[in-house]
Amino acid sequence: MSKLFSPVKIRDIEFKNRITVSPMCQYSSENVLPTDPLGG
Repeated sequence: MSKLFSPVKIRDIEFKNRITVSPMCQYSSENVLPTDPLGG
């Protein structure tokens, strides 16, 4: 079996497989202050 689908433990967290997706958050700021990214 491929290692891609085998469990892996990192510190106290155990993942069922090694397939992950990076966070898809976007932040915006003006003059170092957070702003509403949707403009609402």
